[in-house]
Amino acid sequence: MDNRESIFNKLKAKDDEVNIKTKIIFSLLLLATVVIMIIMPYFVSGNLVGSSISSKTLQIKQLAPEDLFVKRSFEYVDEKATQEKKDLALTKVFPIFTFDVSKTYLITDRILNFTQNIDNENQENLLKLLVSLNQSEKDIFLAEFNNLTEQDRKLLSSWVLDISKNIITSGYFEKNEVNQLRNENINKISLNGYLNDFYNVEKIETTKTLTLNSLITSDNLDEKVSLYLEESYPTNQNIPQLVFLSIKGLIEPNVTYDSLLTEVAKDKAENSISDVIVYVPAGQKILSQDAVISEKDLELLKQVEQHSAIFSNTQIFARILLIILITVFSFYWFWTRSDYTFRRVQFTYIYLILMLFTILFSFLITYYGSKYNITVIGPTLPVLFGTFFLKNTTGKKRFGFLFTIQYSLFATLFPGTTFFTFFYLAAIGISFLYIIIYDQNRLSRITSIFEGGLIALLMTIILYAIQGYPFNSLFVSMIILILNILTCFLLERVLLPFIDNYLNIPTIFRLEELSSMDHKLLTKLKINAQGTYNHSINVSELAFEAAKAIGVNAQLCRVAALYHDVGKLDHPEYFTENQEDGVNKHDELTPSMSGSIIRSHVKLGVDACKSAGLPQEIIDIVSEHHGNDLIQYFYHEAIKDSNDNPYNRVVPSDYCYTGNPPRSKESAIVMIADSVEAASHSNKTSAQKVGRLISTIIKQKLDRGQLNDSHLDLSELKIIEQSLEHSLVGKLHTRIKYPNEEDKPNN
Repeated sequence: MDNRESIFNKLKAKDDEVNIKTKIIFSLLLLATVVIMIIMPYFVSGNLVGSSISSKTLQIKQLAPEDLFVKRSFEYVDEKATQEKKDLALTKVFPIFTFDVSKTYLITDRILNFTQNIDNENQENLLKLLVSLNQSEKDIFLAEFNNLTEQDRKLLSSWVLDISKNIITSGYFEKNEVNQLRNENINKISLNGYLNDFYNVEKIETTKTLTLNSLITSDNLDEKVSLYLEESYPTNQNIPQLVFLSIKGLIEPNVTYDSLLTEVAKDKAENSISDVIVYVPAGQKILSQDAVISEKDLELLKQVEQHSAIFSNTQIFARILLIILITVFSFYWFWTRSDYTFRRVQFTYIYLILMLFTILFSFLITYYGSKYNITVIGPTLPVLFGTFFLKNTTGKKRFGFLFTIQYSLFATLFPGTTFFTFFYLAAIGISFLYIIIYDQNRLSRITSIFEGGLIALLMTIILYAIQGYPFNSLFVSMIILILNILTCFLLERVLLPFIDNYLNIPTIFRLEELSSMDHKLLTKLKINAQGTYNHSINVSELAFEAAKAIGVNAQLCRVAALYHDVGKLDHPEYFTENQEDGVNKHDELTPSMSGSIIRSHVKLGVDACKSAGLPQEIIDIVSEHHGNDLIQYFYHEAIKDSNDNPYNRVVPSDYCYTGNPPRSKESAIVMIADSVEAASHSNKTSAQKVGRLISTIIKQKLDRGQLNDSHLDLSELKIIEQSLEHSLVGKLHTRIKYPNEEDKPNN
């Protein structure tokens, strides 16, 4: 339940943060991004990267005039390969033969009558049963039969019965049907069913495959009968001739070709074969210059031409779904990772507008790239502009990282790109994001840009190698990439000052300007309140190092610390760092009046910063650098006075600052650095006691609830304490006393 509530809380903004108008604009920007991504491929003509040559101008065995690549991925059905698979499946479907059950029963009755009446003197009845013999064969049978003894006739009856049973159950085929199969070069058949009992004929649903040579027909019946006799009834008698004539006369084909079942089996086999789908990825090379064009190459080229601007319904649905998912998830991630400040909506506007215009510009690049046959589109895509603009505007690398990943994912759906484009652009964007250093050293900036450029060039070489692009255009791509990088940097540096000034955003470049000691507020502070000026410089150095130690905006801490006490300009003489000759103005005032003067410098500082047009983030730190903490010195003085005057009741809130406790890590760091720097002077702290002093001050801030909303954890407070100690020890160290520095009489 808690996790679910936390998710909804992330999506829920303050009441005054997102109004209906803002929600509508956000929705329109998101919708525009999705629509442009969806329609982009349909505005790019053709699907070939290369010249205007076509399959009609090429022939098999001709040398390819140049390299050709596919712009957009597609699928097609390879009709030839599909038909080959179907033909292969049909070769495994053999002609189907089935038993004729009624004829089998008729033959069975005939054989039984023959074997039962073989001892009958009525030879005419026996001859009638031999339906398959002609008259001359019947005469031969009768002549041979009359020479048999009674014992021979019994043998004849037994042999005819057994051998006939084997032949009928194996299947007796029509010779014309078998010969026709031979003429068609078919050497196997499928026999459906079998006979399991000679006297109880049943059709059992089963199939077995037989070769044509194993089938029994009238052409090889004598061979089969002789084989049966040799295997089961070896004899030298003349009975085999009668056995053959008897079986030949009694049986007839009981297995027939079933054309209907055969056609059904063929249709089933064909339908079981799925179409051969060929996937052609974007960037695949169709032809290589000076290579011999094969039939396969030409066929693939024709397919590319046929699928020049077509997406299947599945592809369209998948593209739209992916675009929506990328857009919605990226927006959700950005919104939930943004700090809950008034900048949240501004930064979201910047993010959405950046993404929209970057995609629009990419659309133009792909359109003209297609028109002028640019082979490799990756080096022309402006991933760096949005990455750096968003990172430098928000001051957060994670938002630049988000832009890089989202744009790289979108780029895989651009015409002429591949899935490797994602890795190409992401590697370049992330490399620059983490390599570029924005510090005071201009040489470091140039060096880091050079390092990022080397990585980008290396990724371009890898892109060419993996995608198989022709290396003769690599040099051109490298030049385009360098121009792309320089253009993105220049454009970002030109536009960023307008945006950060218009929205008053404390970008790193704006903070550099505000940190100049020539700023009118700092100049005035230096002239009118030298002690406060020196104190502010010391606090800024302490805060800067502490912020760097925990990885927050160190430059913001430095600048805010420089301005945190500008409110003391109105009455600098009431603050100890500006007092000279031991004269303390507060000696003439009551504790309550002194407390009011001390407390007022926060509000006066906020008003001065607003008048000077400082960013709200700096103003917030100025207003929070004392929080609502107690002005301890004058509070204790008031208590002393109240002890002498029982009617003078002391209210603690009258001696507290009226600001909010720090609501950011940067604000808390400035508060701690301010207290530590002041205490290090007021207590005349030695370097050996710095650690204890800092620890005590932080503990007091915690105990009085001044750090509750700062988002600092105990580990970060420990790091801040160590950083402050290290910085202060360097400032408070004592020098060796040289002989010429000994005390001399005061003249």
